[in-house]
Amino acid sequence: MEKKWQMNISCVVECPVNCQLSEWSPWSECTHTCGLAGKLWRRRSVIQASQGDGRPCPSQMEQWKPCPVKPCFSWRYSAWSNCRVQGLDCVGDGST
Repeated sequence: MEKKWQMNISCVVECPVNCQLSEWSPWSECTHTCGLAGKLWRRRSVIQASQGDGRPCPSQMEQWKPCPVKPCFSWRYSAWSNCRVQGLDCVGDGST
């Protein structure tokens, strides 16, 4: 009598899972209050990493852009001073 062999092998196939990212955060405050050096930035994060042959996550998780240009000076106004004549010589009756 001949023996029949039966082989059972479980086969697990990973389904591909695409990378999932969060929405971009709001833009930050400017890193400088005036001048040309200031930058704004925003970030996002990985919610689900890719698996198998799924679409991989991008390497860029932060973005930067220059701030709107603001001059680094300010005008300060003070109260008006009294009016006075300078550099004139008054003669006799006060007329110049």
